[in-house]
Amino acid sequence: YCQNTQNAQVPQTFKTDSGFGLGTWVAKQRRVKDKLSNWQTKKLESLPKWSWDPFDDRWMLIYDELLDFYFKHKHVRIHVNEKRSLSCWCSKQRVRFARNKLEQKYINLLEKVPVWSWSANEQRWWDKYNAVISYYEKNLSLPPKNYRTEDGLDLNSWLYINNKTQADLEGKKREAIEKIKFLASASKND
Repeated sequence: YCQNTQNAQVPQTFKTDSGFGLGTWVAKQRRVKDKLSNWQTKKLESLPKWSWDPFDDRWMLIYDELLDFYFKHKHVRIHVNEKRSLSCWCSKQRVRFARNKLEQKYINLLEKVPVWSWSANEQRWWDKYNAVISYYEKNLSLPPKNYRTEDGLDLNSWLYINNKTQADLEGKKREAIEKIKFLASASKND
């Protein structure tokens, strides 16, 4: 298998031409790792792209892709038509979290992403807030009427709605709107 594919990432359902369940055998070796001899462990680890935990390896690879996206765009609002696999992966992590099926180590990593949110709606709210702050930092004013960001966020409507409903907002969101109001009054006084 390794000679043909240049890796040891054998799908669990893979069988050789003779019918041997190679994928099942590889999965079993991973499960019984602690019972293998040093020689057996070293032989497996010498195979190209061998992994004791391919799920974790794949998860970390996509997590790195998420970080790259964040550092490039300053948000993690990933449109399906832009990066389908990454968008689906983010959705899947939120679902797994909601069902208490996501390991704590993955929760901790995702929560280190500055704008990560477990709720897509919450994520959109903070993305729009960050876009308003970013606009202000560049222009020293709030966005004008009918302004949309490059990726289509309608910031003026968002500002209007949140200004009207500020009393209903909780904690950090209320503080965030207060900050925007302060910036708005500061720009009017300049």
